[in-house]
Amino acid sequence: LNRNSNSANSQLFWVVLYGLPILWGIFAFLCNLTIKVSWLCIVVIAIAMNAPNSYGFSQWSTGSGTSGLLDLSPIFYILFDMHGILILFLCCYSWVFTVTAECNGGADLCNRTYDNITQLVTHDSYALTPNIAATQDYNIIDQLNDGVRGIKLSAVPSIGNPEVIHLCHTFCRILDAGLVSDTLNNISQWLQNNPKEVVTIMWNNLYNFKATQLAAAYEASDIMPYVYLHNTLSWPTIQEMIDTNKRLVNFVDAEADTAQVPWLMNQFSYVFETPYDNVDLESLNCNVDRISQGSSPHDLMYVMNHFIYGVIQMGALKIEIPLKEKANKTNAKESLLDHAFNCSAIFQKKPSFIEVDFYTIGDALSVVSNLNGIPATSLILKKLAPSVDSNTSAIRKSNLSPTEHVLIDNASSTGKKLTFSLWWSIAMSSFCYIIYRNY
Repeated sequence: LNRNSNSANSQLFWVVLYGLPILWGIFAFLCNLTIKVSWLCIVVIAIAMNAPNSYGFSQWSTGSGTSGLLDLSPIFYILFDMHGILILFLCCYSWVFTVTAECNGGADLCNRTYDNITQLVTHDSYALTPNIAATQDYNIIDQLNDGVRGIKLSAVPSIGNPEVIHLCHTFCRILDAGLVSDTLNNISQWLQNNPKEVVTIMWNNLYNFKATQLAAAYEASDIMPYVYLHNTLSWPTIQEMIDTNKRLVNFVDAEADTAQVPWLMNQFSYVFETPYDNVDLESLNCNVDRISQGSSPHDLMYVMNHFIYGVIQMGALKIEIPLKEKANKTNAKESLLDHAFNCSAIFQKKPSFIEVDFYTIGDALSVVSNLNGIPATSLILKKLAPSVDSNTSAIRKSNLSPTEHVLIDNASSTGKKLTFSLWWSIAMSSFCYIIYRNY
C-alpha cells in the first residue's frame, strides 16, 4: 500500500490512517456522554483496531513480510498504537472519574440515599439585606454556589392581585422578592449549569394557595424538567437522581394535593421540623413541632431549625425579624453541633436539613460538611454585600455559572476531558498527515 498508489484500497488506507485519530475523538466524546454504557465497548473497539497495527509492526521488525501493510514505515505503527493507548487511558480515566465524581459536594455522597445526607437550608432564602426583614446577605444563586442545597420560600399574594404569588416575608409590603417563576427560572439555570447537584425547595404556604396554583408558577418557568416525582417507598441515591436528571425535590407545608400535583409533596408526611419560633439560643431544642398525624419522627427526615427571632411592633401587629447581630453565636460551630448531636441522640439519626439565617456568618457550611463526613467547602466570603435589590428577583447572569470553590469539576468535567480529547485528536491527525506527506 504505497502512498503514491492510485488504487482505491491504497487511498482508503491512508485516509483511514491519518483520519482515524478524529474517530478516536468521537469515541472519547461518546465515552463522556454515555460513560456507563459505552466505555467498555470503546475499550474493546480500540483494542480490536490496534491489534492489526501491532501485528504489522511485529512482522516488520522481524522482517517477516514485505508487502501490504508491512511496506509502511514503523513510525506509523508506533504512532498509531501510542495514540490508541492514550485514548484507552482517557476512556478509563473518564470512567474512573465519573464513578468517583462529587455529588452535592462530596464523592461519598453519591451512593447515599436522599434521606441519608444533611443539607444546609437558608431560612427565607429570598429575603435579602438591607431590608429590615432580611434573613440572608446573598441571593439564592450565591447561596447555591456556596453549598446551600435547601431553599425555603414563602408564598404570599402580591400587592394588587391576590391570585398572583410573590415571594414575600409575611406581607409583600414588608419585603417583596417578586414573582415565583422568576426565582424558579434562576434556579433552573443553575441546575442546568451544575448537573451533579440536587436541590430541595420547601414552601411555606402562608396563605393556603392551592397546589395547582403553585404548580402553575412552576409551569410558567423552565424548571419542570428537573422536578423529582417520588413514587416509591424508599428514596433514591443522589447518583440515581443525577443520572435521571430529576434533581429538584419539592415540599409544601399546607394544601398539598398529590392527586393533581404529585411531585409537590406534603412536607410533614416526609419531613418534620423542630420548633422555629425561638427568641434566644436557650430556646433551641429538639422537640417535634410539626408532623403528619399518625407518623413517627423515627420514620421521617427532619429540619433542625437553628435561627432566632426578634420582634418589632407595628401598631397592634407583631413582626418577627431576624437577629443578624447574634448570627456569629447562633451559627457558631459549637452551637450548631451541640444542637445537631442532641437531636441525633433523640431521633437516632442526624438532621436531614439544618436551617439557618445569614449562612455566611459563622460555621454552618463546615458543620454540614462535618455531619456528612466530607471535607468542608472553602467558602469564599465576600467583604461587601452584593448590590442586589431585595425587592426584585433579578439576579446577575454572571452568578449563574458554576463555581470552582465548592464543587470540584462541577459542571465542566465532561467539557474539560472532551476538549482535551478533541484537541489531541486534531493534533495527532495533523502530525500523521505531515508524516504521510513527507514519507
